[in-house]
Amino acid sequence: MKLINLCPLLLTSCLMVSACDKVNDDNHVPANTPDQKKEVVKVQPAPPKVTYKPLVYADQSLEEVFIRNDLKALINKADALELGKKKEFEKTEAFSARKADFVSLVNKFEGKSSLIFFVPDEQSITYDADAEEFKVNLISHSNFDGLISYNTSKKFPFALSVANESVNGEKMYGLPVYERINYRVGFNSNKKSYGDISLSLPVSIDKAQSLKNSVSIAVVGSVVDPIVMSWGSMEIRSDNVEKYTDRTLLLSGVQFWIYDKSTLAVKAKFDSNLKLIKQKIKI
Repeated sequence: MKLINLCPLLLTSCLMVSACDKVNDDNHVPANTPDQKKEVVKVQPAPPKVTYKPLVYADQSLEEVFIRNDLKALINKADALELGKKKEFEKTEAFSARKADFVSLVNKFEGKSSLIFFVPDEQSITYDADAEEFKVNLISHSNFDGLISYNTSKKFPFALSVANESVNGEKMYGLPVYERINYRVGFNSNKKSYGDISLSLPVSIDKAQSLKNSVSIAVVGSVVDPIVMSWGSMEIRSDNVEKYTDRTLLLSGVQFWIYDKSTLAVKAKFDSNLKLIKQKIKI
């Protein structure tokens, strides 16, 4: 073979070897040196899957029951949607539709009718050994009486405190402002007196001892209308201003459920008029 014919072949071979070396250099991963740190990728655990079922009046246990108990969130949501009063450039029909959408959203879960369930923060439960019954007492607030009416035929004279918080606000008159906000639920009742709510639950002494520290009571119902009733007062002191604010969401179909916190079993139910609802419940 002539030398002149070998030159193109040699040139081609050199180019191919050079290209291969380039690919190998690009694919080469150098070993970690002491100055290099390995990048650690943190894998977040998957959130737990929880299945709930709607709460219904026939339930005798709160286990695996969907519970809406964030009263503050519901009240703030109603305020954020400006459901307290009709807007200036809004027809009554549109205002009613907005409120109905909110009520439907709150009172349904997974497309089914549901209830909201609140545990009042001002409750006391004592045992009367002579009468062999628990005495359940809820502090009632009659801040609705004479203040506002839901309509001409319904009034909501009763309110129960569910939660409260203390807020440090902006200065007023050059003094720091401390505000205590009470979040409450209001409901209609035919109960004539305006004192505290008292309920009795008959339980024998031998069973009562094991229940004493686990008995609790809750108010169960539906949002009748996203009306948030607000009432407040203010006191100016020498070194601060103290404000007290009540924000109350109105409920309908209210019942009071006495239940065991350890087992979530419902021990008794009372209607909004504080009458015992008779049903087959084991204590």
